[in-house]
Amino acid sequence: MGEWEFFRIPGNGADDAPFLWCWKCRQEDGSVLNTPDTFRFFLDCVANARLHGYSNGPMLTRREPPYGGVSRLGGVELHGAAQTG
Repeated sequence: MGEWEFFRIPGNGADDAPFLWCWKCRQEDGSVLNTPDTFRFFLDCVANARLHGYSNGPMLTRREPPYGGVSRLGGVELHGAAQTG
């Protein structure tokens, strides 16, 4: 399998978590495999990815700043390759 990325998206409603986790995998042939599901907890997201071939290899994590804000320390310093706007 290729490169796995675990990332957060905003929650959907008032009763939902402020953000949910998703994953996607960029395969060597250029195609992208991603989950239609969302997960409240990061480890639940990783467990689901394992069902689809993730084997604790290299992964990226990306955490978008909440509600479109910019983090105080800056996204690149805190989150590696994350892009902040």
